[in-house]
Amino acid sequence: MNKIAFRVLGACILAAALTACPGGGGGSASQGSGKLQNWPSSSTGKLEFYTTFPTPQVLRATANVDASGNFSYSLPNIPATELGDLGSPGSCAPSSNPSAKAANISGTGGIVAYVGAASSPTGIVFVLSFSPSASTLSAGDHLLVGFVFVNSDVTVVGTCTSGGLTTVYDLKFKAGWNLFIQTVEEVSGGTVTKTRMTASTGPLPASLKWWYVPATASLSSVRPKPASGLWESAW
Repeated sequence: MNKIAFRVLGACILAAALTACPGGGGGSASQGSGKLQNWPSSSTGKLEFYTTFPTPQVLRATANVDASGNFSYSLPNIPATELGDLGSPGSCAPSSNPSAKAANISGTGGIVAYVGAASSPTGIVFVLSFSPSASTLSAGDHLLVGFVFVNSDVTVVGTCTSGGLTTVYDLKFKAGWNLFIQTVEEVSGGTVTKTRMTASTGPLPASLKWWYVPATASLSSVRPKPASGLWESAW
């Protein structure tokens, strides 16, 4: 069952290759810092973090970006009245607590960016271990599906297969904010055939980079796709 809705602002393929450079995370799921890859040189700006479930596009936090693309963020607790059912992928990976409530900030579209004093978003942010312009993926590549806030400890464990993709769920959410990460385990003929979903309270792995993607650009075919729910694969 798809319970948590994601919304991506615009579709996009980078016309020019992006260069991976240092910039991972730190801190915890609720607060940390990062460095934006592909951030316009010498420009300041800001990021906005939006939950997209259960009420679409609710602003939860902002972060100032300096001229080198550095920023720090802090996510607030979500009121109980603004949480929705966490749910699960189905009987193949049941929830230990069917009554658990949650909210989500998508790592593939829930973070929008403003360069300079722009009044409208100039791009979105992806949190990936690979460049958004990559033409292929390999075992070990991973991405941040989202920041997930839950009202109680809950596990979602099991293995589900659909449409040629096998997903292993090994999720141990803790009350509060969690990092929800999807890792590629197997690739066949250029197609991802097996992934693993994990959750932790942080810190964000240093291998995950914060990528600024201009709204006027577009992404290659292996980009994380817009997901209609927390339990839908990013590939």
